[in-house]
Amino acid sequence: MSSQTFSQIRIVEDTVLYKLLAKGIHHIYNYEFAKAEDLYESIAERIPDHPVLPFYKALIDYWGNVPIIPGGPGSDEFVQHMEEVITISNLMLDENSEDIEALFYNLASRSFLILYYADNGLPAKVFIHLGSIYRSIIKGFEIQEKFNDFYFYTGLYNYYVEAYPEAHPIYYPFTILCKRGNKELGLVMLDYAFKNAFFMKPESANFLAIIYLAFENNPSRAVQYMKELHQTFPDNHFFLSRYAELLLMNKDYSLAKPIVDTLFLLDDFNVMKAYVFNGIYEEFHNHNPEKAKYYYLKGVELSVPFGPRADYQVAYAYIGLSRYYRDKGDSEQAKYYYKRAKESISYPYVYENY
Repeated sequence: MSSQTFSQIRIVEDTVLYKLLAKGIHHIYNYEFAKAEDLYESIAERIPDHPVLPFYKALIDYWGNVPIIPGGPGSDEFVQHMEEVITISNLMLDENSEDIEALFYNLASRSFLILYYADNGLPAKVFIHLGSIYRSIIKGFEIQEKFNDFYFYTGLYNYYVEAYPEAHPIYYPFTILCKRGNKELGLVMLDYAFKNAFFMKPESANFLAIIYLAFENNPSRAVQYMKELHQTFPDNHFFLSRYAELLLMNKDYSLAKPIVDTLFLLDDFNVMKAYVFNGIYEEFHNHNPEKAKYYYLKGVELSVPFGPRADYQVAYAYIGLSRYYRDKGDSEQAKYYYKRAKESISYPYVYENY
């Protein structure tokens, strides 16, 4: 047998299984969860006792309950399924430490858990997985050509290990002993993952949009990735709202407004975003500070049930309210809302128009 493991050959070389998984992943990211569930049994019949099964279920839990919050719908199931992936993949790695596919699922499940814990303000749970993730990514550099999804993780690593301490010097000491990165190469690798990965294609585009907006100060490049994601998964409400946000950051107000109006018709999380985004539209396009103030305040009010998961959105509202009170000559309120914005998120683009 070749150096490729049996499990990897099952996934990659079983044409029927490959197509079933590809279709199922598309259904999940396009919010067609009933269709994704319908495919599960067919996948399980062809590859039982494999980590892809709980991973597939966990993706349904995650995307079917955005924003997934501890104690909220789907959260316990998501954590349970991802931990099951870790358990199964660990057993596979105990039998064969070179099992490429087992290594991928172990890395992917831990990374989704880290994202979940970080987004919900639970740093202690993040640290549990960091050592294993670091070792898996370093190994990923050696095998990324054999399994394209690793380019997502090695590309992210190459970029963030350099960019994050540059933007936040307080974290530099934590990276001293880490493998050095390369920001330019990281972007190339992430773009390659977007074009060629199996599971991590949409995640690659999503992170590229974040990077080009938050670190590269290139909103026009960011919006192109999100536009393609939205076109590929038109029923994904998260990608729709991100597309609206990036259009606003790109000052393309005429394209953004119909999408913002659509968000008002969706779930509570998107309604909250719609109020904040409408505040941006009123402030910068219609130059109506009073209406903007109303929408910002309403967005902040509606964000409360979502806790830290709403920090990213309400930062726009807080900085908008800070501008409002600054222009009114109320320095005390302006400072208060500026502080609230900084506590929510520190990316420079949020404060560009301050």
